[in-house]
Amino acid sequence: TGGTKILTMAAVLVAFQEGVDVWYCDPNPVRLPVLRGVRLAAAFSGAEGSVIRLLRRAMPLELLVPTVIEYGFARRTVLASIHSLASKGLVKIATRDGRAILQPSPRLALIRAHLGEEPEKA
Repeated sequence: TGGTKILTMAAVLVAFQEGVDVWYCDPNPVRLPVLRGVRLAAAFSGAEGSVIRLLRRAMPLELLVPTVIEYGFARRTVLASIHSLASKGLVKIATRDGRAILQPSPRLALIRAHLGEEPEKA
């Protein structure tokens, strides 16, 4: 495609989604895989998706965890999903006045747009 690296990557991603054959040439040509139908939501568990959909601003863990549990997830599943999202840099766990607070990263809103609005039941 030429151009800047970001434009090249954008063109490659669109080609993946549209099912177009893509070749990367630097210096030898390599055919890249076609990823038609792959969804970002598939990269997250149901509990992670529920946390992503519900967490829109900083929120105490003691309020978020029971809310996600109401969707049918076990407490340990919810806590594991929160730690998984933290390890991916999508949320930050902080302490304020002795309370654990979960803060969304700016990237979390971008991902939320691909997951739909309502959390799914387990």
